[in-house]
Amino acid sequence: MIKVAGVIRPVEKKDIRAEGNNYEDAREALQAKIPEGWAPQQILVER
Repeated sequence: MIKVAGVIRPVEKKDIRAEGNNYEDAREALQAKIPEGWAPQQILVER
C-alpha cells in the first residue's frame, strides 16, 4: 500500500474588466486591477 499526501487550497474566481485606447493600454489597465496574490488565468478581448 502507498499513502500520499497533498496540500490543497481553494480556488476563487473573480472577473475584472478594463478599457484602453488599444490592446496594450487595456491590458496594462487590467493588470493594474489584479489584487496582490492573484494571477491572471485568461485575458479576453470583448467585442
